Amino acid sequence: MNAYKKYVIFVLAIPLPLIALLTINLYLYDPAQIFHKPYLRKTTFFSDMRVAARGIIQHYNFDSYILGTSMLENTSAKEVKEKLGGEWVNISMSGSTFRERATAMRYLFGIKQSKQILYSLDYLTGVNEKNRDNMPIKLYNDSNLDDFSFYLNDRFVLCSLIWSKKKHCVGDSKAKIEDSLVSWIDWQDMKGRFGGFENWVKFKNNEQIKGAFKVMSQYEKTESHLGTAKDLNMQIQENIIKNILSFVEQNKTTKFYFIVPTYSRLNYKINHHFGGSFLQFHSTLLWLVSEIEKYPNATLYGFDDIDYADKIANYKDLTHYNIDMNSMQLDAIRDNTHRLTSENIEEYLKIMKQKIQEYDVEPLVKIAKEALGEK
Repeated sequence: MNAYKKYVIFVLAIPLPLIALLTINLYLYDPAQIFHKPYLRKTTFFSDMRVAARGIIQHYNFDSYILGTSMLENTSAKEVKEKLGGEWVNISMSGSTFRERATAMRYLFGIKQSKQILYSLDYLTGVNEKNRDNMPIKLYNDSNLDDFSFYLNDRFVLCSLIWSKKKHCVGDSKAKIEDSLVSWIDWQDMKGRFGGFENWVKFKNNEQIKGAFKVMSQYEKTESHLGTAKDLNMQIQENIIKNILSFVEQNKTTKFYFIVPTYSRLNYKINHHFGGSFLQFHSTLLWLVSEIEKYPNATLYGFDDIDYADKIANYKDLTHYNIDMNSMQLDAIRDNTHRLTSENIEEYLKIMKQKIQEYDVEPLVKIAKEALGEK
Protein backbone atom coordinates (compact mmCIF):
# COMPACT_ATOMS: atom_id res chain seq x y z
CA MET A 1 0.00 0.00 0.00
CA ASN A 2 1.53 3.33 -1.02
CA ALA A 3 1.87 6.39 1.19
CA TYR A 4 -1.14 8.18 -0.31
CA LYS A 5 -3.52 5.27 0.39
CA LYS A 6 -2.23 4.94 3.93
CA TYR A 7 -2.74 8.64 4.45
CA VAL A 8 -6.33 8.50 3.14
CA ILE A 9 -7.14 5.66 5.55
CA PHE A 10 -5.42 7.59 8.31
CA VAL A 11 -7.46 10.72 7.55
CA LEU A 12 -10.72 8.81 7.63
CA ALA A 13 -9.84 7.11 10.90
CA ILE A 14 -9.19 10.12 13.16
CA PRO A 15 -10.69 13.59 13.63
CA LEU A 16 -9.58 16.48 11.41
CA PRO A 17 -8.05 18.56 14.27
CA LEU A 18 -5.74 15.69 15.13
CA ILE A 19 -4.74 15.33 11.49
CA ALA A 20 -3.83 19.00 11.42
CA LEU A 21 -1.78 18.66 14.60
CA LEU A 22 0.04 15.60 13.28
CA THR A 23 0.82 17.36 10.00
CA ILE A 24 2.21 20.37 11.84
CA ASN A 25 4.19 18.09 14.15
CA LEU A 26 5.74 16.18 11.22
CA TYR A 27 6.61 19.45 9.51
CA LEU A 28 8.32 20.79 12.64
CA TYR A 29 10.05 17.48 13.39
CA ASP A 30 11.31 17.09 9.79
CA PRO A 31 14.13 14.59 10.51
CA ALA A 32 15.48 14.54 6.94
CA GLN A 33 15.53 18.36 6.80
CA ILE A 34 13.26 18.38 3.79
CA PHE A 35 11.58 21.65 4.78
CA HIS A 36 14.05 23.31 7.15
CA LYS A 37 17.05 22.85 9.41
CA PRO A 38 16.30 21.19 12.79
CA TYR A 39 14.06 23.01 15.25
CA LEU A 40 14.41 22.53 19.00
CA ARG A 41 16.98 19.74 18.67
CA LYS A 42 20.57 19.14 17.66
CA THR A 43 21.50 19.11 14.00
CA THR A 44 21.57 15.52 12.79
CA PHE A 45 22.06 13.80 9.45
CA PHE A 46 21.07 10.39 8.14
CA SER A 47 23.92 8.23 6.88
CA ASP A 48 21.81 7.29 3.86
CA MET A 49 22.91 10.11 1.58
CA ARG A 50 20.18 9.30 -0.95
CA VAL A 51 17.88 10.80 1.67
CA ALA A 52 20.17 13.31 3.38
CA ALA A 53 21.51 14.99 0.22
CA ARG A 54 18.20 16.75 -0.47
CA GLY A 55 18.22 18.81 2.73
CA ILE A 56 21.97 19.45 2.57
CA ILE A 57 21.72 20.83 -0.96
CA GLN A 58 18.74 23.03 -0.15
CA HIS A 59 19.48 24.36 3.33
CA TYR A 60 23.27 24.58 3.63
CA ASN A 61 25.58 27.09 1.99
CA PHE A 62 28.00 24.86 0.11
CA ASP A 63 29.19 25.72 -3.36
CA SER A 64 31.10 22.53 -4.21
CA TYR A 65 30.08 18.86 -3.93
CA ILE A 66 31.76 15.45 -3.74
CA LEU A 67 29.38 13.12 -5.53
CA GLY A 68 30.78 9.63 -5.79
CA THR A 69 30.18 6.11 -4.57
CA SER A 70 31.93 4.39 -1.66
CA MET A 71 35.14 5.10 -3.60
CA LEU A 72 34.86 8.79 -2.60
CA GLU A 73 33.02 8.48 0.71
CA ASN A 74 36.27 8.81 2.66
CA THR A 75 37.25 12.01 0.87
CA SER A 76 37.44 14.77 3.45
CA ALA A 77 35.51 17.91 2.54
CA LYS A 78 37.87 19.84 4.80
CA GLU A 79 40.89 18.52 2.89
CA VAL A 80 39.32 19.36 -0.48
CA LYS A 81 38.66 22.89 0.69
CA GLU A 82 42.30 23.28 1.75
CA LYS A 83 43.64 21.95 -1.55
CA LEU A 84 41.12 23.22 -4.11
CA GLY A 85 39.32 26.08 -2.44
CA GLY A 86 35.56 26.42 -2.16
CA GLU A 87 33.00 25.34 0.42
CA TRP A 88 32.75 21.56 0.02
CA VAL A 89 30.42 18.85 1.30
CA ASN A 90 30.56 15.11 0.68
CA ILE A 91 27.21 13.75 -0.52
CA SER A 92 28.59 10.54 -2.02
CA MET A 93 26.11 7.67 -2.20
CA SER A 94 27.39 4.16 -1.61
CA GLY A 95 26.87 1.93 -4.63
CA SER A 96 25.08 4.68 -6.53
CA THR A 97 24.61 4.44 -10.26
CA PHE A 98 25.08 7.30 -12.69
CA ARG A 99 21.31 7.61 -12.93
CA GLU A 100 20.86 7.95 -9.18
CA ARG A 101 23.50 10.64 -8.98
CA ALA A 102 21.93 12.39 -11.96
CA THR A 103 18.79 12.78 -9.85
CA ALA A 104 20.81 14.59 -7.19
CA MET A 105 22.63 16.77 -9.74
CA ARG A 106 19.39 17.68 -11.46
CA TYR A 107 18.00 18.88 -8.15
CA LEU A 108 21.24 20.66 -7.26
CA PHE A 109 21.53 22.63 -10.48
CA GLY A 110 17.82 23.39 -10.33
CA ILE A 111 18.24 25.53 -7.22
CA LYS A 112 21.88 26.73 -7.28
CA GLN A 113 24.98 26.89 -9.46
CA SER A 114 27.70 24.69 -8.03
CA LYS A 115 31.27 25.91 -8.55
CA GLN A 116 32.93 22.47 -8.44
CA ILE A 117 31.90 18.80 -8.61
CA LEU A 118 34.18 15.88 -7.71
CA TYR A 119 32.74 12.74 -9.30
CA SER A 120 33.84 9.08 -9.43
CA LEU A 121 33.44 7.27 -12.74
CA ASP A 122 32.66 3.75 -11.54
CA TYR A 123 31.19 0.95 -13.64
CA LEU A 124 33.02 1.78 -16.87
CA THR A 125 32.67 -1.89 -17.76
CA GLY A 126 28.90 -1.54 -17.63
CA VAL A 127 26.23 -2.22 -15.02
CA ASN A 128 22.55 -3.08 -15.17
CA GLU A 129 20.88 -0.05 -13.62
CA LYS A 130 17.26 -1.16 -14.09
CA ASN A 131 16.93 -2.70 -10.63
CA ARG A 132 19.53 -0.62 -8.84
CA ASP A 133 17.82 2.76 -8.52
CA ASN A 134 17.16 3.30 -4.80
CA MET A 135 16.75 7.06 -4.94
CA PRO A 136 13.61 8.37 -3.20
CA ILE A 137 12.59 10.27 -6.33
CA LYS A 138 9.75 12.08 -4.54
CA LEU A 139 12.28 14.04 -2.49
CA TYR A 140 13.89 15.44 -5.61
CA ASN A 141 10.90 16.73 -7.56
CA ASP A 142 8.92 19.97 -7.20
CA SER A 143 5.95 18.62 -5.25
CA ASN A 144 5.55 19.58 -1.58
CA LEU A 145 2.90 16.88 -1.26
CA ASP A 146 5.40 14.28 -2.44
CA ASP A 147 7.94 15.66 0.03
CA PHE A 148 5.51 15.27 2.90
CA SER A 149 4.43 11.79 1.82
CA PHE A 150 8.00 10.61 2.54
CA TYR A 151 7.14 10.85 6.24
CA LEU A 152 3.80 9.04 6.05
CA ASN A 153 4.91 5.73 7.47
CA ASP A 154 5.03 4.05 10.87
CA ARG A 155 8.66 4.94 11.44
CA PHE A 156 8.47 8.71 11.12
CA VAL A 157 4.94 9.15 12.47
CA LEU A 158 5.80 7.30 15.67
CA CYS A 159 9.15 9.06 15.98
CA SER A 160 7.53 12.47 15.58
CA LEU A 161 4.80 11.76 18.15
CA ILE A 162 7.40 11.41 20.91
CA TRP A 163 9.86 13.81 19.27
CA SER A 164 12.48 11.07 19.42
CA LYS A 165 16.15 11.96 19.19
CA LYS A 166 17.23 8.40 18.46
CA LYS A 167 19.56 7.77 15.54
CA HIS A 168 16.93 5.61 13.83
CA CYS A 169 14.54 8.56 13.84
CA VAL A 170 16.67 11.61 13.11
CA GLY A 171 20.15 10.42 12.19
CA ASP A 172 23.47 11.02 13.89
CA SER A 173 24.24 14.16 15.90
CA LYS A 174 27.98 13.33 15.87
CA ALA A 175 28.24 13.40 12.09
CA LYS A 176 30.61 16.14 10.89
CA ILE A 177 29.29 17.80 7.76
CA GLU A 178 32.50 19.84 7.44
CA ASP A 179 34.51 16.62 6.96
CA SER A 180 32.57 13.58 5.72
CA LEU A 181 29.16 12.39 6.81
CA VAL A 182 29.59 9.08 5.01
CA SER A 183 33.18 8.03 5.76
CA TRP A 184 33.62 4.33 6.54
CA ILE A 185 37.41 4.20 6.93
CA ASP A 186 37.35 4.04 10.75
CA TRP A 187 34.78 1.26 11.00
CA GLN A 188 36.63 -1.66 12.57
CA ASP A 189 35.31 -4.29 10.15
CA MET A 190 36.56 -2.09 7.30
CA LYS A 191 39.80 -0.71 8.73
CA GLY A 192 40.92 -4.13 10.00
CA ARG A 193 41.08 -5.58 6.49
CA PHE A 194 43.77 -3.18 5.24
CA GLY A 195 47.44 -4.03 5.64
CA GLY A 196 47.79 -7.35 3.85
CA PHE A 197 46.03 -10.43 2.52
CA GLU A 198 46.39 -12.13 5.89
CA ASN A 199 43.90 -9.61 7.24
CA TRP A 200 41.40 -10.63 4.59
CA VAL A 201 41.70 -14.16 5.94
CA LYS A 202 40.95 -12.91 9.47
CA PHE A 203 37.71 -11.46 8.10
CA LYS A 204 36.90 -14.43 5.86
CA ASN A 205 33.28 -14.45 7.04
CA ASN A 206 32.73 -10.91 5.83
CA GLU A 207 30.43 -10.90 2.82
CA GLN A 208 32.82 -8.90 0.65
CA ILE A 209 35.72 -11.20 1.47
CA LYS A 210 33.65 -14.35 1.03
CA GLY A 211 32.60 -13.11 -2.39
CA ALA A 212 36.19 -12.34 -3.35
CA PHE A 213 37.45 -15.73 -2.14
CA LYS A 214 34.70 -17.53 -4.03
CA VAL A 215 35.68 -15.85 -7.30
CA MET A 216 39.36 -16.51 -6.57
CA SER A 217 38.68 -20.20 -5.96
CA GLN A 218 37.26 -20.44 -9.47
CA TYR A 219 40.26 -18.77 -11.06
CA GLU A 220 41.91 -20.64 -13.88
CA LYS A 221 45.13 -19.47 -15.41
CA THR A 222 44.50 -18.52 -19.01
CA GLU A 223 45.93 -16.31 -21.67
CA SER A 224 42.55 -15.75 -23.32
CA HIS A 225 42.25 -12.29 -21.82
CA LEU A 226 45.35 -11.01 -23.59
CA GLY A 227 43.35 -9.63 -26.49
CA THR A 228 42.54 -6.24 -27.89
CA ALA A 229 39.82 -3.81 -26.90
CA LYS A 230 36.24 -4.69 -27.63
CA ASP A 231 33.86 -2.48 -29.53
CA LEU A 232 32.37 0.27 -27.42
CA ASN A 233 29.23 -0.73 -25.56
CA MET A 234 26.65 1.78 -26.78
CA GLN A 235 24.54 1.42 -23.63
CA ILE A 236 27.46 2.55 -21.49
CA GLN A 237 28.05 5.47 -23.83
CA GLU A 238 24.41 6.56 -23.76
CA ASN A 239 24.31 6.23 -19.98
CA ILE A 240 27.36 8.45 -19.52
CA ILE A 241 26.13 11.07 -21.99
CA LYS A 242 22.65 11.26 -20.49
CA ASN A 243 23.49 11.10 -16.79
CA ILE A 244 26.91 12.78 -16.62
CA LEU A 245 28.12 14.68 -19.66
CA SER A 246 24.80 16.45 -20.18
CA PHE A 247 25.36 18.24 -16.86
CA VAL A 248 28.89 19.20 -17.89
CA GLU A 249 27.58 20.69 -21.11
CA GLN A 250 24.70 22.55 -19.46
CA ASN A 251 26.75 24.00 -16.60
CA LYS A 252 29.77 25.57 -18.24
CA THR A 253 30.79 27.63 -15.19
CA THR A 254 31.05 24.52 -13.00
CA LYS A 255 34.38 22.70 -12.84
CA PHE A 256 33.97 18.92 -13.02
CA TYR A 257 36.78 16.71 -11.71
CA PHE A 258 36.29 13.09 -12.77
CA ILE A 259 38.13 10.29 -10.98
CA VAL A 260 38.54 6.79 -12.41
CA PRO A 261 38.65 4.58 -9.26
CA THR A 262 41.81 2.50 -8.94
CA TYR A 263 40.69 -1.09 -8.38
CA SER A 264 43.26 -3.68 -7.34
CA ARG A 265 45.21 -5.68 -9.90
CA LEU A 266 43.78 -8.76 -8.21
CA ASN A 267 40.29 -7.60 -9.12
CA TYR A 268 41.07 -7.55 -12.83
CA LYS A 269 43.24 -10.67 -12.75
CA ILE A 270 40.71 -13.04 -11.19
CA ASN A 271 37.58 -11.61 -12.72
CA HIS A 272 36.20 -14.26 -15.03
CA HIS A 273 34.93 -11.48 -17.22
CA PHE A 274 38.41 -10.02 -17.54
CA GLY A 275 38.36 -10.99 -21.19
CA GLY A 276 35.45 -8.60 -21.46
CA SER A 277 35.63 -6.36 -18.41
CA PHE A 278 39.12 -4.92 -18.82
CA LEU A 279 38.72 -4.74 -22.58
CA GLN A 280 35.38 -2.99 -22.10
CA PHE A 281 37.05 -0.66 -19.63
CA HIS A 282 39.75 -0.06 -22.24
CA SER A 283 37.35 0.91 -25.02
CA THR A 284 35.07 2.96 -22.75
CA LEU A 285 37.95 4.95 -21.30
CA LEU A 286 39.38 5.66 -24.75
CA TRP A 287 36.02 7.05 -25.83
CA LEU A 288 35.50 8.92 -22.57
CA VAL A 289 38.82 10.74 -22.79
CA SER A 290 37.94 12.11 -26.21
CA GLU A 291 34.47 13.12 -25.01
CA ILE A 292 35.64 14.94 -21.90
CA GLU A 293 38.21 16.88 -23.89
CA LYS A 294 35.31 18.58 -25.65
CA TYR A 295 34.52 20.43 -22.42
CA PRO A 296 36.92 23.06 -21.03
CA ASN A 297 35.23 22.76 -17.62
CA ALA A 298 36.00 19.04 -17.17
CA THR A 299 39.17 17.07 -16.38
CA LEU A 300 39.76 13.35 -15.95
CA TYR A 301 42.22 11.63 -13.59
CA GLY A 302 43.49 8.05 -13.34
CA PHE A 303 46.04 6.16 -11.22
CA ASP A 304 46.10 2.68 -12.72
CA ASP A 305 49.54 3.20 -14.25
CA ILE A 306 51.33 3.52 -10.90
CA ASP A 307 52.30 0.77 -8.42
CA TYR A 308 49.53 1.49 -5.91
CA ALA A 309 47.12 -1.15 -7.25
CA ASP A 310 49.86 -3.82 -7.16
CA LYS A 311 49.86 -3.80 -3.36
CA ILE A 312 46.97 -5.74 -1.87
CA ALA A 313 47.77 -4.12 1.50
CA ASN A 314 46.20 -0.95 0.10
CA TYR A 315 42.80 -2.65 -0.25
CA LYS A 316 40.14 -3.99 2.09
CA ASP A 317 38.58 -6.05 -0.70
CA LEU A 318 38.93 -6.31 -4.47
CA THR A 319 38.09 -2.69 -5.21
CA HIS A 320 38.07 -0.41 -2.15
CA TYR A 321 41.35 1.44 -1.56
CA ASN A 322 42.66 3.10 1.57
CA ILE A 323 42.14 6.76 2.41
CA ASP A 324 45.60 7.74 1.18
CA MET A 325 44.32 7.29 -2.39
CA ASN A 326 41.59 9.85 -1.74
CA SER A 327 44.30 12.32 -0.74
CA MET A 328 46.40 11.42 -3.79
CA GLN A 329 43.41 12.19 -6.00
CA LEU A 330 43.08 15.66 -4.49
CA ASP A 331 46.80 16.29 -4.84
CA ALA A 332 46.60 15.37 -8.52
CA ILE A 333 43.77 17.83 -9.15
CA ARG A 334 45.62 20.59 -7.30
CA ASP A 335 48.94 19.89 -9.00
CA ASN A 336 47.51 19.06 -12.43
CA THR A 337 49.07 15.58 -12.49
CA HIS A 338 47.70 12.13 -13.39
CA ARG A 339 45.41 13.66 -15.97
CA LEU A 340 44.16 11.36 -18.70
CA THR A 341 44.28 12.92 -22.16
CA SER A 342 44.26 11.81 -25.77
CA GLU A 343 48.06 12.19 -25.74
CA ASN A 344 48.72 9.75 -22.91
CA ILE A 345 45.72 7.39 -22.71
CA GLU A 346 47.14 4.69 -24.98
CA GLU A 347 50.36 4.46 -22.98
CA TYR A 348 48.36 4.58 -19.73
CA LEU A 349 46.23 1.61 -20.75
CA LYS A 350 49.24 -0.27 -22.07
CA ILE A 351 50.98 0.04 -18.70
CA MET A 352 47.82 -0.90 -16.83
CA LYS A 353 47.29 -4.00 -18.95
CA GLN A 354 50.89 -5.08 -18.55
CA LYS A 355 50.72 -4.70 -14.78
CA ILE A 356 47.58 -6.85 -14.65
CA GLN A 357 49.12 -9.54 -16.83
CA GLU A 358 52.27 -9.68 -14.71
CA TYR A 359 50.44 -9.77 -11.39
CA ASP A 360 51.14 -13.07 -9.61
CA VAL A 361 47.79 -14.22 -8.32
CA GLU A 362 48.59 -17.91 -7.68
CA PRO A 363 49.80 -17.58 -4.05
CA LEU A 364 46.70 -15.57 -3.11
CA VAL A 365 44.38 -18.01 -4.87
CA LYS A 366 45.92 -20.84 -2.84
CA ILE A 367 45.36 -18.96 0.43
CA ALA A 368 41.77 -18.14 -0.54
CA LYS A 369 41.01 -21.77 -1.29
CA GLU A 370 42.45 -22.83 2.05
CA ALA A 371 40.33 -20.23 3.83
CA LEU A 372 37.27 -21.71 2.11
CA GLY A 373 38.31 -25.21 3.13
CA GLU A 374 39.13 -26.22 -0.42
CA LYS A 375 42.22 -28.05 -1.62
